[in-house]
Amino acid sequence: MRAKRSLPIVWALGIAAAVCVPSILQAQKLQQVRVALSTPTPHMAPLYIAKDKRFYEKYGLDVHLILVNSGSLVAQMFQAGEIQITANAPASLVSLAATGEKLSFFSD
Repeated sequence: MRAKRSLPIVWALGIAAAVCVPSILQAQKLQQVRVALSTPTPHMAPLYIAKDKRFYEKYGLDVHLILVNSGSLVAQMFQAGEIQITANAPASLVSLAATGEKLSFFSD
């Protein structure tokens, strides 16, 4: 049960680690990161809390959390470059992987 609660925290840290190094080195404008979330569940609360407490900005990130209620729409947004990260079931992204799209998956 503890691992389930820590998954969103791992996501928040992953977002920061994935994009913040260049931003820290350049103390200029914030790096924009768009994150698609499939459901507004308590598991996603740490992502919203980090945004409200401005933790992302502290590390040079301008994180936009976008609620998208369709896995296929998330896949289309990802393929079009409209989002960089998604927190939803990987099944909706399998078709992208089959077409050769480069993806990274994290699971608990």
